[in-house]
Amino acid sequence: MKTGDALTTQELSNLFGAHISSILRRAEREGWKSRPRGGRGGGKEWILSSMPQTTKAALATALFRQPREHLPALPDSALPAVSVPAVPPAALAAPAPPAAVDAVHDHSDLSACTKREREIAEARLALLREISPMVEIVGKVKALNQIVEGAKNGTLAPKVRKLLMKANARPREVQSSIPSSRTLFRWFAYYEKGGTNGLAPAERRPDLSMPAWGEAFLRHYQRPQKPSVDLAYRDFCVELRIKGAENVPKIGVVRHWLKKWSPVDLERGRRTGNALLKLLPYRIRSTKDLSPGDVYTADGTTFDAEIRHPYHGNPFKPEITCIIDVATRKCVGISANLAENAYTVLDALRIACVNTGIPAMFYTDNGPGYRNDMLESPATGILARLGITEAHSIPGRPQGKGLMERAIQTINTAASKRLPTSTHKDMDTDAQKKVFKITRAQIKEYQKERRINLMPTWEDFKQVILFTVEEYNNSPHRSLPKIFDEDKGKHRHMSPNELWQRFAQSGEWEPRLVPETMRTDLFMPSEMRMVKNAMIQFYGHSYYARELTDFHRARVEVRYDVWDSSKIYVYVPHGPRICIAEIDGNVIPYFPPCKIEEARAKRDKKALERLEAKAQRIAPSARLELPQEGPAILTVADSVTIPDFISNARRVDDTVPEIPSRPKFGDYYQKYDWLMRNPAHQGENDKIWLKDYAQSQQYAEFRELYEVQGIAYKPDAADADIKGDEQ
Repeated sequence: MKTGDALTTQELSNLFGAHISSILRRAEREGWKSRPRGGRGGGKEWILSSMPQTTKAALATALFRQPREHLPALPDSALPAVSVPAVPPAALAAPAPPAAVDAVHDHSDLSACTKREREIAEARLALLREISPMVEIVGKVKALNQIVEGAKNGTLAPKVRKLLMKANARPREVQSSIPSSRTLFRWFAYYEKGGTNGLAPAERRPDLSMPAWGEAFLRHYQRPQKPSVDLAYRDFCVELRIKGAENVPKIGVVRHWLKKWSPVDLERGRRTGNALLKLLPYRIRSTKDLSPGDVYTADGTTFDAEIRHPYHGNPFKPEITCIIDVATRKCVGISANLAENAYTVLDALRIACVNTGIPAMFYTDNGPGYRNDMLESPATGILARLGITEAHSIPGRPQGKGLMERAIQTINTAASKRLPTSTHKDMDTDAQKKVFKITRAQIKEYQKERRINLMPTWEDFKQVILFTVEEYNNSPHRSLPKIFDEDKGKHRHMSPNELWQRFAQSGEWEPRLVPETMRTDLFMPSEMRMVKNAMIQFYGHSYYARELTDFHRARVEVRYDVWDSSKIYVYVPHGPRICIAEIDGNVIPYFPPCKIEEARAKRDKKALERLEAKAQRIAPSARLELPQEGPAILTVADSVTIPDFISNARRVDDTVPEIPSRPKFGDYYQKYDWLMRNPAHQGENDKIWLKDYAQSQQYAEFRELYEVQGIAYKPDAADADIKGDEQ
């Protein structure tokens, strides 16, 4: 009930719990003054200032009493029936109460307060609102005294009592927690001076100052080893005892002091770099203004499953590289290799550009697969040839590529969990151990019987990766806009393929595709080389073409296929193709083959004559015959016995393995692979060549591949062999 300086007859009847006629008789007897009531319905209202003190006190008590059905009604005999004349409002206007609380227009700032302080201030404000009508009637002193007495006697309304206890901020509602009238006086004074903000309790703030021993303890606690509080405290106490300190704080004091710190400040030193960045605020990059092909982002990761190596069959984990379109989250390119290198990135970029379009920007990290001349060179780099602007994330800040990190982990996790040899962190440990034992046993069988069952092959791995990428592109992505799915009858997020298709059908966007005539050699890596006598020295080989005659001592652009070293493609820098140069294209036989064959036959004939003369001395009547095919066979007359040493020389053990002949190598990779797998054929020059090759840039690029194949160069053992040969 709202009370101002006047109340209606009905309001007084409800307040006293008496009949309307009783109110009218009492008003007539005590001479209450009235005025016309404003608003709808008209009527009149009784001015409170015209009532006697006894009636005001009874009215004040009724305002804070228990529900009226539990209180006695005013006796009708005390209210004689007398008519009361109306009084003009201007003549009966009551003076404004001195301590009225106008909380409706109070907008004090409580943002600096804690939650508990705000709740107490709001409870005090609500209590003052309830007391204000009573103060207007009987005055502040009597009103506050009646509030306190009612709280002690238990006659206070439940709502007012609850506000009173909460405003006093005591832990329990007991008799001693009832505030005194002096306390209520102070709350009125605080409100008049500072509004709602003045009602907030003066809570004791925690002392955040650094104690004398604080820095010494933090040196032991804020370390990257992340010691516990107990361990850091023990080391801290040892340091203080060494320094002769007497006042050592207890561990409880230390723990209480640490609770005052923010988690970020407390973890500084315990976390560094990327781990600390996870606790700090960050900004989210918006992609709503991008179109497909504006930005491609790429990243690589090790596949979380063991695959059978395509060369030697041993288990290994391949490296996969994905390229994601930022606008649609579509995986537009993917490549897999034995290890991360520039060729894997180049292959993934080729797939993305040929199938979906050339991007405007290529956003990657600073790994060696992305920061290399093959991609970044201003003259011969793939990005420069395609007109792609490169951008790199800040080193040590993978959050800048969170979109790519999340996408490749989604693809990697789903694909690896589809294989029995998964090594993902979610894989059951016991099951993983069983699979490990089974695959290792099957590897031994594979080496003997050329069969293996559980270990996925390289082809199996590629099929799983391609299937997972297609599944990812067709699955709803929660960062893409929502559409209504008519089949499911509800809204869902779009898939990357759906958003890509929406852009394609809009008519406002079209991809920048690679021309058909340029798809073959555009993505080949290239380098600048000098032409000399129509020859180009490239990676240890000589490439020749007659068309290079006019380019003597000129620098040209050489493009090459990483899988075919038999030829290179020569271009004018930033211009058209000149020719295709073949490896050893100007090499001719030292002498004509027919002349060499004639000389060989003459040499063999003389050798046979010498051998026949020797056989005649040992076994007369023996003769040598040179068959049409196969080696020379010694035949002897029937009357002649073949000597034992000749007979033994003719017998050959079929179990002796055939030593492979030295082939002609097409590149350094083939030569190194053959020499390392056939150490018996390594001569002194070969060992010197192996030592020099192991220090070259090409070996550094294939080092991980050689380690997987088990043919990595070991300097100590090779040097020992060379020294032994020299001795």
